[in-house]
Order: sequence, then structure tokens, then C-alpha cells
Amino acid sequence: MNLPATPKQFVSLFALLVLAACDGDAGGPDAKDPQLYPQVRIETNVGNFVVELDAVKAPKTTHNFMGYIRSNFYVATVFHRIVPGAVVQGGAFKADASPKQKGLRAPIVSEWPNGLNNTRGTLTMIRKVNLPNSATSEFFVNVADNPRYDQPADGSGYCVFGQVIQGMEVIDQIAQTQLNVQPGGSAEGGASPIIPITIRATKMLTKYDFDKGKRHLEESENKKIADHENFIATQESKVEEIIKGIEEEFGVEVITTPSGLAYATLEAGDGPTPPSSASSVTVHYTGWLVNGTKFDSSVDRGQPATFPLNRVIGGWTEGVGSMKVGEKRKLIIPSDLGYGDRGSPPDIPPGATLIFDVELIAIP
Repeated sequence: MNLPATPKQFVSLFALLVLAACDGDAGGPDAKDPQLYPQVRIETNVGNFVVELDAVKAPKTTHNFMGYIRSNFYVATVFHRIVPGAVVQGGAFKADASPKQKGLRAPIVSEWPNGLNNTRGTLTMIRKVNLPNSATSEFFVNVADNPRYDQPADGSGYCVFGQVIQGMEVIDQIAQTQLNVQPGGSAEGGASPIIPITIRATKMLTKYDFDKGKRHLEESENKKIADHENFIATQESKVEEIIKGIEEEFGVEVITTPSGLAYATLEAGDGPTPPSSASSVTVHYTGWLVNGTKFDSSVDRGQPATFPLNRVIGGWTEGVGSMKVGEKRKLIIPSDLGYGDRGSPPDIPPGATLIFDVELIAIP
């Protein structure tokens, strides 16, 4: 017969049971699938760091990066540009400053926005200015939160596709290295290290099945297409409901013009109408998607907006251009008079119909 466990023995047995339970949960719903979150160690001459990629939110970018890892493309490339306090950038050039071309893959379609932001420690693809679908091998690691890369002036963000999970101190060390700056110059816009920081090796720490990766890409793309088709179909029925609701709530007629713009005058104005599409106007407005998501509002900011009517979307040029000062309208703007098939990420999806409440305050 076994003796009862002493308190010390009981604690040990309990700990073993807890560990066993944790091991049993290793494949549970909270566990990360290594195929979808592959990990890679990047070894440099100043230390190593580990990145974890996100093939759920950035499947194309992850598959592209893992292709470079599989071919050892990054070996002997350098971190050629450091922006102090912002990013360390690499993956494109050799130590002699020549671009590494052999093994370069075709540019990929940008997966920005995907819900991942340029925060400290995240891994992001580089692309050319004004060309969102131009990323190949080059990447950077954010050493600080950089919201300016989430949607720069050219209208498209830089795609985040992973994060540093070990060795962030190595990234910080790279970011603080001495840079090639001309006397009297500045490294504010980025500069190369005086002593090259070279990638010596890369290693997959988790198994990444490239055939599965391709299938995941196809499934992700098919889901996006299906989701968009469902969005468009749902949107059409929603617009009908919105028009009916406006007419019932305000007792006014919703007028549809030959262009497809629909509008309802909620309150008449007694001032002038803009003399031309080049006229500037001052308005208060609030904009929604048809699902009720508010994406912009001068009313919420407490500051009316002033702009020329020929510098805005077609639905505004037409809809506001025929208003009188003091008038309030509701505009229902179809996609082709709005942001079209490109949308205006991250707030306005491709093909979106837009609903605006607009008050024409003045014609400056």
C-alpha cells in the first residue's frame, strides 16, 4: 500500500499534473500553427535575432520572405540604411553597396492594410514610393512606433508581416551604430553604417511547407474575392433600405441623377450656389459606409472643411456643386463617383458606396 503524499510530495505531484495539462493543450485553439506563424533566426556579425511572420494577415508577403530564406538570398547582404530612432533597413545590398540581383523574386502585391501597424519590433516590407506593389526582398525593422509608415503621403502604407520575438537588443545595437555622415550633414533621412553589418546566415526555426503555403495563398485570395462579392451584394440591398429610410424619416424624395448620384435635401438653403466646379466651398460633413461605419467627420473635429470642388471625388463635385449656402443634404455616392475599385484604405474598401451628411456653410 502506498503511503499518503507528504505536503512537499503533493506539491510536486500537482506541478507535474499542471505541466501535463499544459502539454496536452499545446495543440489547442490558442496554440499558433507554425505553418501560419513561421519563425526565422537571422544571424549577423553583431548578434542574432528571431522573427515570427504572420501568414494569416500577410500570406503573400510571408510566402515571399520565406522563399528568400529558403534560397539563402539574404546571406551576405547588409543593413545598408539606418534611420536613427526609427528603422534599420536591409535585405537588398551587399557590403560593396552593389544590389544583390541573383535570386531576386518578382514584386508582390501589397497586403497593406492588414490590421498590423508599424510599431516597435515589427518587420515591414520596403516598396518604392508611389508604387505600392513593388516590394521584393528589402525589409526594415521598426525600432520605435512609426505610425507615419501606416499611411504615408502617397496614400499606401508599408506592409507589416511579422515581428521580432527574440534579440530586439541586437536591433537596437544596429540602430545605434556609427553612421557615414558627411561633415555638417545629418543622418535624419537615413545613412549607412561605417562598419558593415552583415547577415551571415538565416535559419528556419519552424517547418514551413511551401506547397501548403501556396494552397493557403489560394484559399486566402478566394476568401477575399468571396468576401468582396458578398460585400457588394449586401451593399446594394443596404442602399435600397437607406433610401427608403431617408424618405420615410424626413418626408423628402431621394433624387437620382443620370450619373448615379442620389441625394435628398434635408433643409433648404437661401444663399448662392457655387458658380463653378473650381469654386472653393466651406462645409460641415460626416461620412459613413452603408453598414453604418463612420469614417470621417468635420463635425466631430469641430472644424468645417474648405476645399475646391474640382479637387474632390466626383460625387462631391456634383452633389455639393448644386447646393445653396445654408442647405443640408444627404448624398449617396456610388463607387464610381467615389474611390472606385481602389478604395481609400484603410477606411474605405474597394467598391464602397458612401453616405454623406453635408451642410454648405459658405463660398469663400
